[in-house]
Amino acid sequence: ELKILTQQAKNEEALQRVRSAYKAVESERDLIRERIAQLKQRIATDKLPNTDDYARDAEFNFQQLQEQQNKLAEYIAELDKAIAQANDPNRKKENDELEQQLRQARLLAKQGSYDEAIAAYDALLAKKEQPQVRAERDQLFAQWQPRDAEHANARKFLLDVWLKSTQVDDIRKRLKEAKAAIAKCQQVGDRLTINRVLVLAPELNSILEAEIKRLENAENDEDKLAHDETTKLAKEISKLFEELDQFRRAKN
Repeated sequence: ELKILTQQAKNEEALQRVRSAYKAVESERDLIRERIAQLKQRIATDKLPNTDDYARDAEFNFQQLQEQQNKLAEYIAELDKAIAQANDPNRKKENDELEQQLRQARLLAKQGSYDEAIAAYDALLAKKEQPQVRAERDQLFAQWQPRDAEHANARKFLLDVWLKSTQVDDIRKRLKEAKAAIAKCQQVGDRLTINRVLVLAPELNSILEAEIKRLENAENDEDKLAHDETTKLAKEISKLFEELDQFRRAKN
């Protein structure tokens, strides 16, 4: 229970409990010391038979309590030091900065900027090693590693080619390959790339919406046809993104 409290940075509450335990052990130790003294006096004055074993047991219990009390005293000293450090203005500033960096790393990961998030975690851990933060970083790093060359190429095409298209024709021409790349990511359970696709999806949608708006009052047949085809493409891609969102949200 004390370990849990210290892990949760509840050092003052832990210190209170340790001090109470220390006092309880001290009282019990003093009581045994008094009984040992009384027993030795009776042995000396009354010459009681077969009392050596009792005396040895009492001495052993006393030593055990003494050791326990010493350990508690060390723990109290450690907690006092931890509390003093926590209340140190310089340490508090440092901890606030580390916490801000951690929030930034988590935000980058949430936004799908995984390389930047990993770099932020590494910079944070270079300042101060923290087991929980290290575990977060290592888990993200492992999940972000390509499963094979085909998967790496699929991810690269999606993020660096298709989603960076600036022309409707390019979006349309690359859609088939994009679907194949998405299928590969889904096959290997790569939710991180899918999440990144959805983060960037609004940029692609805005290009399509702008083109539809530009053509909505078209007068010639060619522009009317382009309007209808772009509208159809936008609906197809919107449905694709909805399916990807379901995949992203699904449990492993």
